[in-house]
Amino acid sequence: MKNSFNAPESGGSYSGKFIQRVPKSLPARLAMRARQEGVSMNTLVNTILADSLGRREPA
Repeated sequence: MKNSFNAPESGGSYSGKFIQRVPKSLPARLAMRARQEGVSMNTLVNTILADSLGRREPA
């Protein structure tokens, strides 16, 4: 996949927060899956994102 954005230079600091608009149905689906897996929605989304990037990082 080709990136069409400029990546920040290494050494920068990040707050660990970002805002993403999603379809209205997605939060309900994420909440249901998180409940099924016995984890918080935050943990579920972190895991899904990390897995999709091919690595897991501490929250």
